[in-house]
Amino acid sequence: MLSLSQITQIEEADALGAKTLGVALDQLMLRWDSGLTDDETFIRVLFLKWYSLCEPNWYNGLPDSQEISIENFIEGKGKLSSFQLEHQFIIGVLANSFPWCFGDEEKWKNISQELLSETQRLGASSPVFSNSKYLLGQAKEVNGLRKNIFPELRARFYGRGEMGRYLLHILGNENDLIQGVSQ
Repeated sequence: MLSLSQITQIEEADALGAKTLGVALDQLMLRWDSGLTDDETFIRVLFLKWYSLCEPNWYNGLPDSQEISIENFIEGKGKLSSFQLEHQFIIGVLANSFPWCFGDEEKWKNISQELLSETQRLGASSPVFSNSKYLLGQAKEVNGLRKNIFPELRARFYGRGEMGRYLLHILGNENDLIQGVSQ
């Protein structure tokens, strides 16, 4: 069984043009099915299942069919309100982008807003959580806000496979990301 670090390397090959995300998902599911139901395995399985529904799979190697719905996968882990704040934030961001991938579209639009509001309220000391509306393009930048958010954004998501790369891409500014990687 592969470690999360090894699975991350498989996912990194996708960024170089290989269709490896299906292999990564298979390895994450092997961990999950073997009882390694840790939080990082959970959120990365959830992300890849979501990604396989919202993006065309012909170029990323993810399977077209899903054995379990994302909503059922979440329910199997517990109540959303009991998830760590970062996972609530990630699920909120993903459901904000493509709510229908989670199940009923209207239901998940509402859940997304509830999760993002809750992470904003409970994570007020986090520049990422407290500025989710700005990061999702729902509010304008004020007083150089991005430079205060970027260090935490990078610390949270860099090196976490395709999920991390995706979140950095949609929540970050590509120019900041390029500068941050080169420093």
